[in-house]
Amino acid sequence: MDGKLVSRASDNTKGSDPEAAAWLVRLDSDGQARTRDAHEAWLAEDDRHARSFERAEEVWSMLPRAAAQSRVAESHGPRAASAPRWAMAACAALVMLAGAFILTRLPGNETFQTGPGEQAVERLADGSTASLDTMTRLSVEFDDARRALTLEEGEAVFDVAHDADRPFIVRAGKLQVRAVGTRFVVRNVGTDTSVTLLEGRIAVSRLDEDGRAEPVTIARGGRSLRTGERLRLTVDGEARSDRRAIEDVAAWRRGRVVFDDVPLGEAVGELNRYGGERLAVGSGVAGLAISGSFSTADPASFAEAVSTLHNLDVRKSGQTLVIESPPTQN
Repeated sequence: MDGKLVSRASDNTKGSDPEAAAWLVRLDSDGQARTRDAHEAWLAEDDRHARSFERAEEVWSMLPRAAAQSRVAESHGPRAASAPRWAMAACAALVMLAGAFILTRLPGNETFQTGPGEQAVERLADGSTASLDTMTRLSVEFDDARRALTLEEGEAVFDVAHDADRPFIVRAGKLQVRAVGTRFVVRNVGTDTSVTLLEGRIAVSRLDEDGRAEPVTIARGGRSLRTGERLRLTVDGEARSDRRAIEDVAAWRRGRVVFDDVPLGEAVGELNRYGGERLAVGSGVAGLAISGSFSTADPASFAEAVSTLHNLDVRKSGQTLVIESPPTQN
């Protein structure tokens, strides 16, 4: 796949808050140019440093006595002599308050997003991971009672850290998945809303117009998916289940996309999500069935394979490859 795979930790799981607090106090007590330069260098070392410093500033604003203490220190002697004791006390107070502040924030609200051709592995604050496919947007809201996530669009693989006291709940459209510790894939692309179980157990529900969850009964009976089983919600909310080969599930992690008797128009739409050379279909061919495994990084090879299979033409139109019926012979 022509794109990038990134691995990121939750902003709430890492940081240098005590160090950021120390820098804030140091800058307040020592305004020399070399101190400011050293601070800028520290910020440039790691993107997390800037976020930590912003949090420290936010906590600083919660210390109403800080400014007064600073003024008192200045009024009782030279800044160089009084600053160290004030700085040490303020830094200690800031770090203590920062710790309490961070605890109240954790795990907090976060949103993760990937663009065309990009994939990401996000490490969440509870130790779970979410592997995001291209063009995916995931909102996360954790608190002491629950772990709530919303897959607004795209596809993601969830590897859930076990926590019996806080269920892991993912919503996608009218679909809700509830887990404690397991692995599963959720997809929310256009009208395709589905969940596939990779390991463990999950409970699947359908959401009504008011957001209330109604347990879904699998067609074969029962309410629990089996490993490799996929449940899809139709546009009208009907639940349908089928089985998939585990290696085909989330094949995008290997740079592949797998189609099983999928209409050509739908297959083209899926490949276009990954960026690169765009594909389009001519009139009368969008419904042709496509099966096979294709590279997400090579749309041209897909177009050639389809044209050979169905005796079609591939025409270049600007930056787009158009798959269409051959011209009629007169």
